[in-house]
Amino acid sequence: MHHAVVEIGRKGSYRLIETLAAKIADALIARTKASAVTVRVRKETPILDGIVDSVSVELRREKKKAR
Repeated sequence: MHHAVVEIGRKGSYRLIETLAAKIADALIARTKASAVTVRVRKETPILDGIVDSVSVELRREKKKAR
């Protein structure tokens, strides 16, 4: 799955780390047999130097159950 994450990261530019996390989670849930995935994305942020070291987001996706 490392290749899928790298592919998504290199495919485009993401203004929000939430968007990147969602793309990764959606791809992983679609490409694996996992019933759920949790993705964490962390970005170091020199813009807020001294205030915070990084910003991060964590999200969980679950596979939709067939009806």
